[in-house]
Amino acid sequence: YQQIVLDANAYGIEVIPSFDMPGHARAAIIAMEARYNRLRNSQPDAASEFRLIDPDDTSTYTSVQFYNDNAMNPCVPGSYRFVAKVIDALRNMHSEINVPLTTFHFGADEIAGAWSASPACERAGVNEEERLAHFVKRVVDIGASRGVTMAGWSDGVEDSFKILEPGSVQANVWKTLYYGATDTINHLSRQNMPVVLSLPDVLYFDFPYQSHPLEPGFYWGSKATDTFKVFSFMPEQLSRHAQFWPDRMGNTYSDDTQLDATHTIKGLQAQLWTEVTPTASAVEYMLFPRLYAFAERAWFQAPWESATLTDTELQAARASDWQSFATALGKFYIPALVSEGINVRIPPPGATYVEGKLYLRAPLPGLITEYREPSGDWQLYETPARHSGCVEVRSRVAASKRVSRALPLGCQSEQTDKKP
Repeated sequence: YQQIVLDANAYGIEVIPSFDMPGHARAAIIAMEARYNRLRNSQPDAASEFRLIDPDDTSTYTSVQFYNDNAMNPCVPGSYRFVAKVIDALRNMHSEINVPLTTFHFGADEIAGAWSASPACERAGVNEEERLAHFVKRVVDIGASRGVTMAGWSDGVEDSFKILEPGSVQANVWKTLYYGATDTINHLSRQNMPVVLSLPDVLYFDFPYQSHPLEPGFYWGSKATDTFKVFSFMPEQLSRHAQFWPDRMGNTYSDDTQLDATHTIKGLQAQLWTEVTPTASAVEYMLFPRLYAFAERAWFQAPWESATLTDTELQAARASDWQSFATALGKFYIPALVSEGINVRIPPPGATYVEGKLYLRAPLPGLITEYREPSGDWQLYETPARHSGCVEVRSRVAASKRVSRALPLGCQSEQTDKKP
């Protein structure tokens, strides 16, 4: 961890450790129960020092990940001793390498109805609807007492407004645009809370590039997030995306909420949750080339993002800008990634038959397109070829063996797409 921090710091990058709590904390809970069981007979006081549960809690809940034991209890002292211990340990690790710990992300989301029947909370006089806020406030105060800025997901931060000081915690907004993200951002802004846009519609890279059974990824927020969609994101015109993007089910949606929070938006964050990426190669596939488009939007405001342009003007200017960006991807960045052994996703070509001729279109300038009959060899596509019937088509990075998924065209069943 220290080496990662040092390497990042050399490039001006801040590493923000994230320990999700009180939800998503199953590993910590089980570890501290093992500690408790090991010490309870010989050192009963020490055994309970970092215990994270109320043993008399009879609450029944199920998390999104189908756990019923993954939420630290907000009403037992061990939870806050544990938080302080973790933060102090990290601060010491940072201090040893002279790179101060400045930000700590503690989650604060998806508690799934835990602690509804916790005697510890009843004894503490913390009402059920206030228990998450109670936890958030205590954790934010622990961080502040150590000079560390605390960050959490927007749902936990919003639930805690009544007892949080304005501007005291950074909020990552993970609500989708079609479900009211702009409203949430404005709400946070009115409390002067710094906001990081983490919108699932476009910034979750554990969603598939295309809506296709061979494309890996979840789909609860977006069934398709390709590189062009990430490139098209307009962080300061959130409601305008309703003119161009559908909701998760492919339907149009309306959004006339005006964003009045640009002064509190600190930036963007791309997420890659790794339940769907069991290997480094799988991680690379989900990140590249989308990460290049993300950097473009996070660090550069394009002229076509101007609110003064009509929809037609915006689309024309964006298409021209995309062509330049796509050319750089296809001719330089993707080949460079391939040369480094990175498992970059190669998009498949466009393909159709017109009057008995096969037409292929490269997905990015610089990529090669190829075709073959199912039992034949791959042939380079250069001009429309006289052909009909079943063929497979694919894209390839020039001077390499890296290819896209092979797609069938004109075959009896086109559901048998093959991986390269």
